[in-house]
Amino acid sequence: MSLRAVLAGVAVWLAAGVHAQTPDSTASRPDSVRVTGSRTVPLDSLRSGPAPAGRTVPIAAPLDRREPLPARSMLVGNVVAQAALTAGRGLAEGGRVGQTPAFVLGGAVAGAGFYGAKRLVGERRPVLGFALAYASASLAENVAEGRHALSHVRVGLGPLDVRVATPFARDDGPGVRLEAEPISVVAAVVLPLQGFRVRGCAAGLCYRGEDAVRITRAGRRYRRLGRTVGRVVRVWPPFTARTEAHEGVHVIQGMQLAAATPRGTLRALVGDRTEAAVALDVRTDWLTPVIGGLVFSLVEYERVWTEREAFTLAGQDGAPIAPRP
Repeated sequence: MSLRAVLAGVAVWLAAGVHAQTPDSTASRPDSVRVTGSRTVPLDSLRSGPAPAGRTVPIAAPLDRREPLPARSMLVGNVVAQAALTAGRGLAEGGRVGQTPAFVLGGAVAGAGFYGAKRLVGERRPVLGFALAYASASLAENVAEGRHALSHVRVGLGPLDVRVATPFARDDGPGVRLEAEPISVVAAVVLPLQGFRVRGCAAGLCYRGEDAVRITRAGRRYRRLGRTVGRVVRVWPPFTARTEAHEGVHVIQGMQLAAATPRGTLRALVGDRTEAAVALDVRTDWLTPVIGGLVFSLVEYERVWTEREAFTLAGQDGAPIAPRP
């Protein structure tokens, strides 16, 4: 992959991040509900089928088109997609064609792990879920880079990650690499200045707004419930476990694409091979907006796989609605 292509992807990533910070960005659309006057209907209360007699459910039409995904389809989809993405990254970064089976196998195992991680977050077990998500991301990255599957371990919270070399790593780089995702870092700094309070939640790290936020789009009013930008999640009243779990699934989906992003850090982009024991780096997860922009331009958001997956796994009324495969 040429430097020009990577720089173009980074530019798209930055533009998407800035757009997602704007007040009326459509990125918040799936995690909002329509409001009529002062009455609202929480997203947790939505059900398929007609509303009870004498009751009006004032939701926007696009929201009721989200349909749960079968558990087996989600498992297979994650395995196949991660295998393809990992193989794509491995070949894009100079891997040999003969290594493709290893890329595919490692990516497939990581994809199954990512699916399990999202299920755990949807079941309100975020600590286990994110531990499995980071283990899966580490595996996918190691394999795509042509390293031992256990050569490096990635852990993190919100916009900051730490990638640590294990005894299986070759002595060809920093033993510890601290990585920051710029858009998420900016959001983490700016949001407290806007009155948001930080807390741990099913999305890993949430910023809670103090007041409900209403927006107007195409002449309709909506109440914003949650919003994910990079690794930073914002939620607004009414706070529910379902909303936080839904956003947590979106965070892990972003981690999947980050693990498959060719030359995903600044040091990799410029070819820095420092031998320092500890190094600072910046993640440029430019693949996320590239793929997202393409998909969302072709498919209505509520029908996009990632949104339907989060909708399915987060469940309603505190319980997941997807049966186990």
